[in-house]
Amino acid sequence: MRRNIKLTFSFDGSNFSGWQKQKNKRSVQETIEKALKKITQEKIKIIGCGRTDSGVHAINYVGNFKTSSKIPCENFKKAINSFLTPEIYVKKVEDVSLSFHSRYDAKRKTYIYLISLSKSPFLKNYVCVYEREIDIKKRT
Repeated sequence: MRRNIKLTFSFDGSNFSGWQKQKNKRSVQETIEKALKKITQEKIKIIGCGRTDSGVHAINYVGNFKTSSKIPCENFKKAINSFLTPEIYVKKVEDVSLSFHSRYDAKRKTYIYLISLSKSPFLKNYVCVYEREIDIKKRT
């Protein structure tokens, strides 16, 4: 029996070329698919809720895939996290209808842009540094 499984996960995109698989580049999609193959012994294609550029991070990214595996969702979560690199963490695994599509069924997407007024080695992968003064109240 085929199942459709929805994953909600976070990833630090600093060392990825983006979500989508690309030849000779490391992607989030490819990394997750490799982990799923180890667990299910099936060649799986995970569908993401949208593409991301290189270096982009996600807090609640949604993807789904079809499988014949009978592994319960709570065990899937533990198994997949054990095969993923520390840059990706699956937060939630759930069975959904076979018609669910993470991209077409998305209700909304929220983008957050972080700006820092000074450089920081701790934030360099997560903020845009703008070293000039910003007048927040000024309208153009």
